[in-house]
Amino acid sequence: MAFAAQLTNTGTLSANGGTVALTTQATQAALASVINTSGLIEATTVDATPGHIRLGTATTQQVTVGGNINVNALAPAAGPGSAEIIGHFVDVTTGARLTANAASTGNGGSIIIKGDSTTFRGTAQARGGSTAGDGGFLEISGHNRLVFAGAADTLAPHGNLGTLL
Repeated sequence: MAFAAQLTNTGTLSANGGTVALTTQATQAALASVINTSGLIEATTVDATPGHIRLGTATTQQVTVGGNINVNALAPAAGPGSAEIIGHFVDVTTGARLTANAASTGNGGSIIIKGDSTTFRGTAQARGGSTAGDGGFLEISGHNRLVFAGAADTLAPHGNLGTLL
Protein backbone atom coordinates (compact mmCIF):
# COMPACT_ATOMS: atom_id res chain seq x y z
CA MET A 1 0.00 0.00 0.00
CA ALA A 2 1.57 3.33 -1.03
CA PHE A 3 1.06 6.55 0.87
CA ALA A 4 2.64 9.97 0.49
CA ALA A 5 5.54 10.36 2.89
CA GLN A 6 5.01 12.74 5.77
CA LEU A 7 8.46 12.15 7.29
CA THR A 8 11.45 10.95 5.25
CA ASN A 9 15.06 10.28 6.28
CA THR A 10 17.66 9.60 3.60
CA GLY A 11 20.72 10.77 5.56
CA THR A 12 22.13 10.03 9.01
CA LEU A 13 20.40 10.59 12.35
CA SER A 14 22.71 9.98 15.31
CA ALA A 15 21.98 10.21 19.05
CA ASN A 16 24.54 7.90 20.61
CA GLY A 17 23.66 7.27 24.24
CA GLY A 18 20.31 8.95 23.64
CA THR A 19 16.99 8.50 21.87
CA VAL A 20 15.86 8.94 18.29
CA ALA A 21 12.06 9.09 18.02
CA LEU A 22 10.45 9.55 14.63
CA THR A 23 6.72 9.70 15.07
CA THR A 24 3.96 11.45 13.19
CA GLN A 25 0.99 13.47 14.29
CA ALA A 26 -1.22 13.58 11.24
CA THR A 27 -3.08 16.84 11.06
CA GLN A 28 -5.36 15.76 8.25
CA ALA A 29 -6.34 12.14 7.77
CA ALA A 30 -4.70 9.09 9.32
CA LEU A 31 -3.58 8.12 5.81
CA ALA A 32 -1.10 11.01 5.85
CA SER A 33 0.81 9.46 8.77
CA VAL A 34 3.80 7.91 7.00
CA ILE A 35 7.50 7.45 7.90
CA ASN A 36 10.11 6.39 5.32
CA THR A 37 13.78 5.90 6.13
CA SER A 38 16.48 4.73 3.77
CA GLY A 39 19.42 6.28 5.60
CA LEU A 40 21.23 5.45 8.83
CA ILE A 41 19.63 5.93 12.24
CA GLU A 42 21.92 5.16 15.18
CA ALA A 43 21.74 5.42 18.94
CA THR A 44 24.63 3.29 20.12
CA THR A 45 25.53 2.75 23.77
CA VAL A 46 27.82 5.43 25.24
CA ASP A 47 29.38 5.09 28.72
CA ALA A 48 26.96 2.28 29.64
CA THR A 49 23.95 4.41 28.58
CA PRO A 50 22.04 2.44 25.93
CA GLY A 51 20.49 4.19 22.97
CA HIS A 52 16.88 3.85 21.86
CA ILE A 53 15.19 4.27 18.48
CA ARG A 54 11.45 4.48 17.96
CA LEU A 55 9.89 4.76 14.53
CA GLY A 56 6.14 5.23 14.53
CA THR A 57 3.38 4.62 17.03
CA ALA A 58 0.20 2.55 17.13
CA THR A 59 -1.51 5.35 15.17
CA THR A 60 1.14 5.67 12.44
CA GLN A 61 -0.28 4.46 9.15
CA GLN A 62 2.89 3.22 7.44
CA VAL A 63 6.57 2.79 8.34
CA THR A 64 9.07 1.74 5.68
CA VAL A 65 12.65 0.93 6.65
CA GLY A 66 15.10 0.56 3.79
CA GLY A 67 18.31 1.64 5.53
CA ASN A 68 20.21 0.80 8.71
CA ILE A 69 19.04 0.98 12.33
CA ASN A 70 21.92 0.63 14.82
CA VAL A 71 21.61 0.40 18.62
CA ASN A 72 24.79 -1.66 19.12
CA ALA A 73 27.07 -1.54 22.14
CA LEU A 74 30.48 -0.33 21.05
CA ALA A 75 32.40 -0.87 24.31
CA PRO A 76 32.99 -4.17 26.13
CA ALA A 77 30.55 -4.89 28.98
CA ALA A 78 28.15 -2.16 27.81
CA GLY A 79 24.72 -3.44 26.83
CA PRO A 80 23.19 -2.52 23.49
CA GLY A 81 19.98 -0.52 23.27
CA SER A 82 16.56 -1.11 21.77
CA ALA A 83 14.67 -0.28 18.59
CA GLU A 84 10.92 -0.26 17.94
CA ILE A 85 9.26 0.02 14.54
CA ILE A 86 5.49 0.27 14.91
CA GLY A 87 2.64 1.13 12.53
CA HIS A 88 -0.44 -0.22 10.79
CA PHE A 89 1.61 -1.19 7.71
CA VAL A 90 5.29 -1.96 8.44
CA ASP A 91 7.69 -2.75 5.60
CA VAL A 92 11.34 -3.64 6.25
CA THR A 93 12.76 -3.91 2.76
CA THR A 94 15.48 -6.08 1.24
CA GLY A 95 18.86 -4.65 2.22
CA ALA A 96 17.60 -3.05 5.46
CA ARG A 97 19.77 -3.94 8.47
CA LEU A 98 18.66 -3.58 12.11
CA THR A 99 21.26 -4.35 14.78
CA ALA A 100 21.25 -4.48 18.59
CA ASN A 101 24.47 -6.40 19.13
CA ALA A 102 26.70 -6.56 22.19
CA ALA A 103 30.42 -5.85 21.81
CA SER A 104 32.88 -8.43 23.21
CA THR A 105 30.88 -9.09 26.41
CA GLY A 106 27.25 -8.53 27.27
CA ASN A 107 23.80 -9.63 26.19
CA GLY A 108 22.16 -8.66 22.93
CA GLY A 109 19.61 -5.84 22.89
CA SER A 110 16.05 -5.83 21.58
CA ILE A 111 14.35 -5.02 18.30
CA ILE A 112 10.57 -4.96 18.01
CA ILE A 113 8.90 -4.73 14.60
CA LYS A 114 5.13 -4.92 14.67
CA GLY A 115 2.16 -3.80 12.68
CA ASP A 116 -1.29 -4.87 11.66
CA SER A 117 0.35 -5.93 8.40
CA THR A 118 4.12 -6.52 8.50
CA THR A 119 6.46 -7.39 5.65
CA PHE A 120 10.00 -8.23 6.71
CA ARG A 121 12.65 -8.82 4.05
CA GLY A 122 15.68 -7.32 5.81
CA THR A 123 18.12 -8.52 8.46
CA ALA A 124 17.66 -8.16 12.24
CA GLN A 125 20.38 -9.02 14.76
CA ALA A 126 20.48 -9.02 18.57
CA ARG A 127 23.67 -10.98 19.14
CA GLY A 128 25.43 -11.66 22.41
CA GLY A 129 29.04 -10.60 22.95
CA SER A 130 31.83 -12.28 21.01
CA THR A 131 33.43 -13.65 24.22
CA ALA A 132 30.53 -13.69 26.74
CA GLY A 133 26.83 -12.89 26.95
CA ASP A 134 23.49 -14.18 25.75
CA GLY A 135 21.57 -13.38 22.59
CA GLY A 136 18.93 -10.66 22.72
CA PHE A 137 15.26 -10.35 21.79
CA LEU A 138 13.67 -9.96 18.35
CA GLU A 139 9.93 -9.58 17.77
CA ILE A 140 8.76 -9.50 14.17
CA SER A 141 4.99 -9.71 14.16
CA GLY A 142 1.88 -8.82 12.23
CA HIS A 143 -1.54 -8.72 13.89
CA ASN A 144 -3.45 -9.60 10.71
CA ARG A 145 -0.66 -10.43 8.24
CA LEU A 146 3.04 -11.31 8.44
CA VAL A 147 5.38 -11.91 5.51
CA PHE A 148 8.75 -13.06 6.87
CA ALA A 149 11.29 -13.40 4.08
CA GLY A 150 14.35 -11.95 5.82
CA ALA A 151 16.99 -13.10 8.29
CA ALA A 152 16.96 -13.00 12.10
CA ASP A 153 20.00 -13.65 14.30
CA THR A 154 20.09 -13.91 18.11
CA LEU A 155 23.23 -16.03 18.33
CA ALA A 156 25.67 -15.86 21.21
CA PRO A 157 29.03 -17.53 20.52
CA HIS A 158 29.66 -18.05 24.26
CA GLY A 159 26.19 -17.81 25.78
CA ASN A 160 22.55 -18.79 25.38
CA LEU A 161 20.64 -18.26 22.17
CA GLY A 162 18.32 -15.26 22.28
CA THR A 163 14.59 -15.15 21.47
CA LEU A 164 12.79 -14.67 18.15
CA LEU A 165 9.10 -14.06 18.57
